[in-house]
Amino acid sequence: MSGNIPSSPVYGVFVSQLIRYVRACSKYKDFIVNAKLLAKIIFIILVVTFILVILRDLRNVEIEESASKLCTNSAVYNPPVACLKYQGRLGNLLFMYAFHYVYSIQKDVEMVKIGQFDLDSVFILEQGKFVTDSQYDTTFCDCLPIIEDRYDCGFDINIASITKGRSVSFLGFFQSWRYWIDYEHKIRGLFTFRSEIRKSARRQFKGMLGRRGWSVESDIFVGMHIRRGDYANKFLIDFGQKTAPLSYIKNAMTLMNKLFKNVRYVVLSDDIGWCKHNIKTRKRDIFYVEDNTAAVDMAMMTLTNHSIITAGTFGWWAAFLTNGTTIFYKDLFTRNTRYAEQFPNQETRDFFPPLWIGLDR
Repeated sequence: MSGNIPSSPVYGVFVSQLIRYVRACSKYKDFIVNAKLLAKIIFIILVVTFILVILRDLRNVEIEESASKLCTNSAVYNPPVACLKYQGRLGNLLFMYAFHYVYSIQKDVEMVKIGQFDLDSVFILEQGKFVTDSQYDTTFCDCLPIIEDRYDCGFDINIASITKGRSVSFLGFFQSWRYWIDYEHKIRGLFTFRSEIRKSARRQFKGMLGRRGWSVESDIFVGMHIRRGDYANKFLIDFGQKTAPLSYIKNAMTLMNKLFKNVRYVVLSDDIGWCKHNIKTRKRDIFYVEDNTAAVDMAMMTLTNHSIITAGTFGWWAAFLTNGTTIFYKDLFTRNTRYAEQFPNQETRDFFPPLWIGLDR
């Protein structure tokens, strides 16, 4: 009984227990009883394990058959579609919708939205552009080939080679003007703010003019979006995202003052306290916008003439819709980080339009 224990786990355990029983039992009869009990226990364990494995396999087959049936039934839908999973906040959603909209035109497919989609509560979007839920069960999208953007903040040329009329499901953020530059004027026209948002922004803008004594006839207004809050946390810093330094903001303001006369700054930020404390200029030349929703902030910024932006997609779209001179912070990321890898060749040329002015400090 003291020989080598076999390598097979169950059998090895069985023999080791027998050895233990031999040492513990003073009588041969006790050893036989305990050995038989151990054999019964192991037999029961093996039977239960076998049953569980069979049930698992049957469940997997059922799931596969259900998915196959779903995909087979979904294949009859026509016309072809492009599904896109929407995610993120206002700026991210705008990039996704612009890509989705133009892709549907170029490839002659219908748009199917998946996930959170709040743009229609902010903008008056084109009616009937999305395939409605009653026409398509969006689980159909799970059966389609999944196309993920190679760069979240760049242009993926492989998407242009997708066959026209082919149904696909997209995953990604598609944050590049290059996807829809030929439709630039169309995109600007798509994003018209809803009347209640537009009225609120105009009312506040008019109140600002009165409080500062500014005039739309003689003054030039620069909307300045300063994003700091979430960009200052450790996770995003480790990810590679950078916050624009105060030196960049000062230099951008200096450049605007050289380009235009009578410049007035309208400041919007997720850290307005930091802006008030650090941005030094004559009080009559600056106004801090507070206590608005993101939608009203963006609408108010588009009422200005030109833009200064730091980081993030919110400021990007506010500047794009303003359609004036834009100065941006181009040192967006720490090189060789996960965030830097979202830009082709770790460059921002696909993200910022070529006519915008980039400063790194």
